[in-house]
Amino acid sequence: MNSLSDLIKKTAEGDKNALKELYDSMSKDIYTFLLMFCKDKFTAEDALQETFISIYENAASYKIFSNPKAWILTIAKNKAVSIIRKNSRIVSNAESDTAVVQTEDSVLDKIQADMLLSVLSDDDKKIVLLHAVDGFKHREIAEIMNMPVGTVKWRYKQSIDKMKNSGNADEVFTENKNEVII
Repeated sequence: MNSLSDLIKKTAEGDKNALKELYDSMSKDIYTFLLMFCKDKFTAEDALQETFISIYENAASYKIFSNPKAWILTIAKNKAVSIIRKNSRIVSNAESDTAVVQTEDSVLDKIQADMLLSVLSDDDKKIVLLHAVDGFKHREIAEIMNMPVGTVKWRYKQSIDKMKNSGNADEVFTENKNEVII
């Protein structure tokens, strides 16, 4: 398997197989990151597609000695911000006051979610986000993450308990079934 830097370099040279390999190795992590950032599955999906288009178009600008994962996630974040801005311009003037309040609420929700998720490992964050935000069933998450279903269920419950005990979770959890509202 090639390193991310090698794949980006080969992509810059026009190797579409390298781009496919890059997509296969990074798309799940990027999607999870975008989903956490955007909190909207459709925006995350659009940003993911645009990220890989941008990688293909701008791979030649990548500096070999820089951090490839950071470079890719920066592109992903910029694409997500661009999509969010574009979508916010569609809001009519009559709805703009409501949109501002919703945006402020969204930012506060994201900060609160980030605080809760910060106590978890990367894999545990993925499990929580895939289940609580994206609505995947535990067995689907087990397939995605190549883990036994029992392990996914156990890690999800442990993650919820860990977030509850972090001291930041008072208003974020519902009373029933330990579900997270993120």
